[in-house]
Amino acid sequence: MIESKVATATEADWSFTSNSEVMLAVKGAARKAAREFDQIEMADAEQDALLWLAVRPDEVGKYEHREDGMALLSSRIYANALRPQAVLGQQRLNLTTYPDANDATELGVTE
Repeated sequence: MIESKVATATEADWSFTSNSEVMLAVKGAARKAAREFDQIEMADAEQDALLWLAVRPDEVGKYEHREDGMALLSSRIYANALRPQAVLGQQRLNLTTYPDANDATELGVTE
């Protein structure tokens, strides 16, 4: 099992924000999430990605010295930080509350 040190918000390491390549990887992951999920704003996705990296100080180091490292980092941010939350949000949007379903039934609305 691969373990990754996860810091708390008070222990966040923001030093990666001075690395322009890492910031491009963050923006790429945020752009992909915003394109794929209508309910996600790119700025919000970018903030989520930044926070995700800040509390995982080892993540940048795993990829920064590889030739394809920033593309891999962007994919990791998307897959582990942005997509799961977006899917959960999409599922919540697709839920119908009991009162809404009951009202629709009373009105004779069927799908």
